[in-house]
Amino acid sequence: EHGESDEGVVRRDDEEGVVRYNLETLVSYILATGDFLESTTRLPFTEEQLRDMDAQVEAAGLALESVVEAYRSDVYEARKTERSMVEGLENCVGGVVGEILAVVDQRSARVPRTRLRMRTDDGGNRLSGGLPMVPYMGNDTELQIRLVTKFQEFDHFFDQLKQVDAVLAKTCLKQYRALITGPPNCRTPPSPLLDAALTFISDKEAAMDTHSRDAQPPAQTD
Repeated sequence: EHGESDEGVVRRDDEEGVVRYNLETLVSYILATGDFLESTTRLPFTEEQLRDMDAQVEAAGLALESVVEAYRSDVYEARKTERSMVEGLENCVGGVVGEILAVVDQRSARVPRTRLRMRTDDGGNRLSGGLPMVPYMGNDTELQIRLVTKFQEFDHFFDQLKQVDAVLAKTCLKQYRALITGPPNCRTPPSPLLDAALTFISDKEAAMDTHSRDAQPPAQTD
């Protein structure tokens, strides 16, 4: 903040009270990303609030462009559209990873998996007395086929994400690996399906590393 006063500080009232921002940091972020949403509530800044920011920037003598002009600019609208597309693709890929984990989690070498089955008599009528747990007897071949299908769905969305933001895509791979592996205190039990899923992610990481090296210009020699 610029000193002890409110100069250089953006204040926004919400249900929780007053939110204070460093003016230079906030305006620089808005101009760099085209994100006109308040970070805690994700509500859009009003044009009046943006005009207040411009006035404070001028009063503080900061060499920053106008956020109002940026808000009205087609360039920033295009950035907003691109950002929405990236977020949508990221959500789609993340959803598929969750489904991959669900398939992996159905077969474990360490922990028996179970599912609910309703108790019935010989005539198929439901019996009272609760829902006993019985072992899941799913076919491993069926699970393998489902896993491969999820890999194909992953490729469909992830290839698009790579095209629009390769850096984000590479970062996401680390997050996907961590999700499939599980946290330190609750690791996903080992199984062939887990190995297949982690190998699939590793192959994606290796391919992106190879592509990055190939894209670098050759070293200059004297």
